Amino acid sequence: MKSYKNLKIVQFFLSLSKKQKIIYSSLFLLFVFSIFSIVVLFSLPKKTSSYLYFENQDYAEKVLYVNKTQKRGNVLPGKSAYFKFSKNQISSLEKFYSEYENFTVAARIGIKNPGKNLSSVILKENILNFAFLFPDDFDSSGKVKKSVEKIYASVNLSDFLKNGVFYFDLGLSSEKRLQNKDVPCGIEIISDLGVTVFDFLVTKARIGFDFTDSIPFFGSPSNGGKINVLGSDFDFSGGTLTFSPQWTKEFSMPYYEISFSKLSSYGTSENPVKIKLNAGGEILTIYRTPSVSACVIYSSMLNNPFSFFNLSQTENQITKLLLKPSEKSLSDENSFIPIKTDPGMILKTKADNWRNSEYELYEWDRFPHILFFDTKNFSVQSDFFTRLAFFAEKKGFIGKILTDSQLEGRHGYNAHDYSAKTLAEFFTKAEPMGVLNKKELLLKNILLKNGVIVQNGLSYLPGDGAVISFSKESPNYNRVTFLSHESWHALYFINEDFRNAVSAVYYTIDSQSRDFMIEYWQSQPSLNYEPSDIYLMNNEFMAYIMQQPLSSVSKYFVHLASRGSVMKALPELCDYVKETQGMTFEDAARIFDSYAFDNFGLACGRVHLIFR
Repeated sequence: MKSYKNLKIVQFFLSLSKKQKIIYSSLFLLFVFSIFSIVVLFSLPKKTSSYLYFENQDYAEKVLYVNKTQKRGNVLPGKSAYFKFSKNQISSLEKFYSEYENFTVAARIGIKNPGKNLSSVILKENILNFAFLFPDDFDSSGKVKKSVEKIYASVNLSDFLKNGVFYFDLGLSSEKRLQNKDVPCGIEIISDLGVTVFDFLVTKARIGFDFTDSIPFFGSPSNGGKINVLGSDFDFSGGTLTFSPQWTKEFSMPYYEISFSKLSSYGTSENPVKIKLNAGGEILTIYRTPSVSACVIYSSMLNNPFSFFNLSQTENQITKLLLKPSEKSLSDENSFIPIKTDPGMILKTKADNWRNSEYELYEWDRFPHILFFDTKNFSVQSDFFTRLAFFAEKKGFIGKILTDSQLEGRHGYNAHDYSAKTLAEFFTKAEPMGVLNKKELLLKNILLKNGVIVQNGLSYLPGDGAVISFSKESPNYNRVTFLSHESWHALYFINEDFRNAVSAVYYTIDSQSRDFMIEYWQSQPSLNYEPSDIYLMNNEFMAYIMQQPLSSVSKYFVHLASRGSVMKALPELCDYVKETQGMTFEDAARIFDSYAFDNFGLACGRVHLIFR
């Protein structure tokens, strides 16, 4: 073997001076370092300028690109752009799904201004498609397979341009019960027009539209489809792929979040401004009031919650309609957490959609801590409230706790309402006696959980709010009246200004009409209110007047005065009401009606903002 010293390059190096050797050695090391750097550079992930953000997280990382054209987020007309997630991003997405059991990945997209060609561009459809990429979409070399079919969420860019919108957010939601291998590892975007993709955001699932921010959002179900970006309708039928269609131990049912625009006028109590929302064939009438800018409707309260929605509205009043996940804690059939809702949604909600087979618990979305119990039948309602009814309102029993044997055969009411003060006093007195049944103990725990009463050692103090109850066993026409009657009581409990307004009317109404009301309650054994309780008299006076529409008030009181049992007990007072045609009560109702509309956006006979 030749000695390495015989190699020409070695001989050349040895022949150099010391200074020349240093120069050549430096150049050689620089060459080696440059080659190494190039190799390392090409082996590093190819990052775009677009970041992937996660809801409620400060950390963000750039996504990767497949083709150089996507490095700056550019999507060329008619060309597919592929954005890949790093291993760390995929892991973060898996953790996000593990925590929330759903997600939406949305891209912020800008349409490149076609300039002078705008008028010709918007004459035809220009579609942008958005799809998830999965590991199976890539071949062994990391290239995207062309033959794989994908699910696309699509929008017509021309509709944006017609309305002068050049930026929007477009998202696609996950399916439920995903395995880690089913979590997307990238995004594909295909557009008929040139667009720029800025960033990506992962949030809890959002399906629908949202115009409340400066940049509108559109969220597609996981089965994709074309989205109407004008906000006049939306297809939610794919929502069952992301959310549970029923309450289970694993999953809660989602809710719709709705926001409204401000109006210059909201009408009058007799002719309020309203919107029609067709939810899968079920028409919802939404009354507008300046004090309410948003509401929620739980999917469990609709007949066809996962279906096509159509909005019959003027002035684009609905600015947000999103299907979103509710808290998992709601799914427990023994949950102490109420479903927040407008009272108008309670009446026709099917018991099959309740979380508990015997009752459902709601909270008035506008007035925190006012709870509604809708019970399966009178028997369940009686277990909850009959002992309380005698303690609170029955003449001769007020302040007394009756035993089960003393309650035997006695009737409470077909509907109930109780203030926080009355509830606290009842449980303070009844609990040490050991007479409370399972439903009453459940009621106590629900009240404590929701702050209606507060524990104070061995006693209870009033918190905030009130309790209302009625039953599915009552016919529908009675349930409408009961809802209105009991809800006005609850507002009376929590609102001092309303109480003062009621008192002013009560003491200025003519004495014979007021006497008729008081004597009527005494003549009916099923009512039997305590007349010395002025607070109760004021409250019932108001509720009996406001429980029906203004147009029905005088007729209602003439009808009461025409009942046989009432005429027999109060002949002269009944004659007076019939002779005056009940107009005294209608005059009082007009004052109440005006107050209710100005302060709550409500009216006599209407305690709801949503009706179906």
